[in-house]
Amino acid sequence: MITVEDKIRAFSKYVYDKQVKNSNNMIKDIEEKNMLALEAKQRELEDKYNSVIEKTLIKTEIESQKIISSAKIEAKNSILNLKGNLLSQLNGEILQSFNDYVNDHEYISYIDKLLEDSEDFLLQSRVKIFLVERDVKKFESKIKVKYPNAEILTIGDENIGGFIIESISTNERVDQTILRKVNEWKNEIGIRLYEALEE
Repeated sequence: MITVEDKIRAFSKYVYDKQVKNSNNMIKDIEEKNMLALEAKQRELEDKYNSVIEKTLIKTEIESQKIISSAKIEAKNSILNLKGNLLSQLNGEILQSFNDYVNDHEYISYIDKLLEDSEDFLLQSRVKIFLVERDVKKFESKIKVKYPNAEILTIGDENIGGFIIESISTNERVDQTILRKVNEWKNEIGIRLYEALEE
């Protein structure tokens, strides 16, 4: 026969089992929620980590490109300076060789040939012939004999040699100075020098 105690014991066991089951379900829910929250936090941290890594890589790439660009510009400027110095040195050597040439006997033949080539212009009614001072002393009497209508004047020594003829009536000029020829050649010399350095 079931006693009251048995009923109380059975009821207590039922309540206890139900409470344990509810507690276990609650623990399971909490564990699942914690697991989901942990996974979400882990994903968030991974995303932040990846974002930081990506930003760092982009920043590093930009800095790297700046350094490379700066190095390329510096190298290009260095090459341009070197080419410029070489061109300047070459022009200096060319000018020096012409300075030597104007003191050579061949220079007299060169001036005679230039005068002959310019004869049509020199035979105009009145002309001015501009020579460097050294050449005025050397060629003035010779020119005056052949071209009495010519007025001899001086130009700066930077012209090296040759002459400029100017018509008094028309102001037309013929520049046969060595400096003009060197300046005309300068561009061509620069192009050739740069091409040679590129090879």
